[in-house]
Amino acid sequence: MQISTREEDFIIDTLMLRDDLHILNEAFTNPNIVKVFHGADSDIEWLQRDLGLYVVGLFDTHPAARSLGLARNSLAHLLMHYCSLSTDKQYQLADWRIRHRPLLPDMLHYACADTHYLLYVYDRVRADLLTKALGRPNLLQLVWDQSRTVALKCYHKPVFTEDSYLELLHKHKQPLDVQQSSAARLLYAWRDRTARTEDESTGYVLPNHMLMKIAEEMPRELQGVLACCNPVPPLVRQNANELWQLVKQARLVPLIKSETPIKAPSRTFITRTERLENPLFCPHDGLSLDDRQPITRHGTEVEGARRAVPATRPVLTLFDYLPSSDGKSLPFQEKKLDPNSKVFEICSRWKLMKVPEKPKKSSAQPAKAKHAEKKMKVERPQEEPVAVSTVREQKQGATRREAPGAAEVTEVGGKRQRADSDSSPAPPLVPDDFTPHEYTETDAHIFTA
Repeated sequence: MQISTREEDFIIDTLMLRDDLHILNEAFTNPNIVKVFHGADSDIEWLQRDLGLYVVGLFDTHPAARSLGLARNSLAHLLMHYCSLSTDKQYQLADWRIRHRPLLPDMLHYACADTHYLLYVYDRVRADLLTKALGRPNLLQLVWDQSRTVALKCYHKPVFTEDSYLELLHKHKQPLDVQQSSAARLLYAWRDRTARTEDESTGYVLPNHMLMKIAEEMPRELQGVLACCNPVPPLVRQNANELWQLVKQARLVPLIKSETPIKAPSRTFITRTERLENPLFCPHDGLSLDDRQPITRHGTEVEGARRAVPATRPVLTLFDYLPSSDGKSLPFQEKKLDPNSKVFEICSRWKLMKVPEKPKKSSAQPAKAKHAEKKMKVERPQEEPVAVSTVREQKQGATRREAPGAAEVTEVGGKRQRADSDSSPAPPLVPDDFTPHEYTETDAHIFTA
């Protein structure tokens, strides 16, 4: 642990002085002393988990850089932006445990440089926040509020159960089938068991994204397990065969959905009396519901279960309760017969005549009736067409009879000849007792030709 003040830098060996570090709570929990961190989300939980230390009066430069809208929010960028200092991060993920005691000079220099300039960055960031807000402390107060939220985080020791892997599956974006879920459950249990045995974190043994990669791919060969991890964690390489056996065990799970139907939770209805007595309901909640009817199951009434039945009510129209001239309210049908009512006047003035609708013939006829009708049409004898003279022919015949000395023109052997007037007159084309044909009594099929 490295701690820097305005005058000095301190490096504390937390492994050697672990039992005595509780005295730091006197300064860490003092609200009058500002503690400057960068990205303290994980540091707050680690201090509580490993050393029992709590922080009050935190200022985090990470949300401050985000509020300023800088190109990057990392500590290395802040040091380059405000101090023109390029830091070497080769020891950021180094192993700082007991086997490196005493620490190397480069490691000590890195530890000191990590916090030596942090208070200066804190001063510059505060000034820039005030400048960006035009002298108002709203942005600075926002960063303080965000830092306070981080400091209020509390570490909860995770408890391993058989269903602990479900939280990891919930965070995974793609759904998994039965075999893949079984593989994730087996790998999750192996990781927790190995982390306890080796005294390592679960993220060091097998990170979450690598665990889900193996469970999703379910490699059939040993090399496929190692191919899902890049880079391959040391404990995964040592126990690759065991992980492969777990994947093979997950493949034996049948891909069959559960046949047990999921029952919807039953709803419990309460009676109208209970609704009126319950302060959560108002009297209007039961106006549209009639008395509750009991629910029967296999012919037996279930106690306490009631079903809501909508009440049937007559629909009221606009003229149902219009007052008449004498001030009495009459139903609409009675007002139509009351000469003193306004409804009677309206109905008499705008009464619509209803046109009786003709009954529609049914298109569906029995097959026997259609066959009989078709047979009658075939068997009906066709009448021979009757020669009927037209009106023009009748007029021409009458004119010829009246004209004296008119010569008649006849056609003999294809040649037209004019007969003398002295010759015997030809019989008239139309007899005197001719009566016009009554077309209305003639069957229509004679005109088909």
